[in-house]
Amino acid sequence: RPSYCPFTNLHLQNNSSNIPNNPSNSIAIGVVVLFESHDHRVLITRRASHLRTYPSCWVCPGGGIEQDETIEQAGIRELFEEVGIEVNKNELETSKILALWESSFPVDLNHGLPRRHHIVIYLHVESSRASDEIAVKIDPSEVDAYAWLSYEQIENIYERADSLENLCLFKAYVHLTGICDLPFDLLTTADYNQKENLTNGTRFALGQLYIQNFFMDQVAWLSEKNFVAGLLAGFFGGLALGWLFSSSLFVSNKVKTVSNAFDSTKDERDDERSFEPGCSDTEGEYKMVLVVRNDLKMGKGKVAAQCSHATLGCFQKACEQNPDSVDTWFTCGQAKVVCKCESADDLEQLRLQAKRKGLTTCLIRDAGRTQIEPGSKTVLGIGPAPSKLINEITRHLKLY
Repeated sequence: RPSYCPFTNLHLQNNSSNIPNNPSNSIAIGVVVLFESHDHRVLITRRASHLRTYPSCWVCPGGGIEQDETIEQAGIRELFEEVGIEVNKNELETSKILALWESSFPVDLNHGLPRRHHIVIYLHVESSRASDEIAVKIDPSEVDAYAWLSYEQIENIYERADSLENLCLFKAYVHLTGICDLPFDLLTTADYNQKENLTNGTRFALGQLYIQNFFMDQVAWLSEKNFVAGLLAGFFGGLALGWLFSSSLFVSNKVKTVSNAFDSTKDERDDERSFEPGCSDTEGEYKMVLVVRNDLKMGKGKVAAQCSHATLGCFQKACEQNPDSVDTWFTCGQAKVVCKCESADDLEQLRLQAKRKGLTTCLIRDAGRTQIEPGSKTVLGIGPAPSKLINEITRHLKLY
């Protein structure tokens, strides 16, 4: 617990009996959504100044969980109620619990005894829409401003750095005013004597999000800059470097049974066709396919790093969504096939086709540190899943 925690300090002062014992002082459960757009922008909002708790503070959208609601349902409902964003399942790329936070208000005994006590569930939701494609319609009774934060800004919030010249201001949409430039130190300074700031819980959650993404960026950087470190990163990326020096990767063992989740009617004509020379499609085999954008003209190290991202991303998602497929894929020898396409639109079409078939996907967008523009779609991972099912989507692609 932080040093200012009112419950800790009440306990240390033996004054916990000062809090009235009534139902309103029970611990409530809340959900807060870290809503991330397709171009890696995270939405934050400023609470209306007339609210009783955290007035004018910057937070992420959220609220209480209603009876019979799941955490995800509650988060999506609150997102719509506060900022008018509707999220449907087709655009939902990721929805996972990021962290928990114990919250009290006031946050300091100098401001009075605790009147609110919550366990806050921070939910990370990724959308397939870019921030400029998302219509935000704030509810003025709850929210009076909003902003989209880049990961560069989140990094500086996490590190409490507000001295960079290009980060001294941030752009926000303010109700009845429009787009404004606001001081960035509002988001980096934790001062509850100051009316407007980023709450500690929000800063904590953004930090957790940054740590996860920073680690992934470092894996990519190591793969490009240091061969030995790149091999260590390859532990997470499988054999992503191997395909650079060979024509294909293929499965060495057959699997006798196929997961019921992917059972489908056999098509004898499909059995007669092959994916590509060197990419056999023996019934029962499982694989992962990595589709690289050829038009970006990335170097070998860059492509290896991006494929490592996609391999690890697909593996993590599949462990949650379809662990049986992961087990079977491991039994097969973790086959990975690398193909190429010619545009970001091609990647997006493949991703949508894969999602319609219920396949695990991971679309990688570059951080922009080297070679290409930030947010560029570079590699799409599909699987692991039965080869026959993946081939229905990727059969026409050429090997990288």
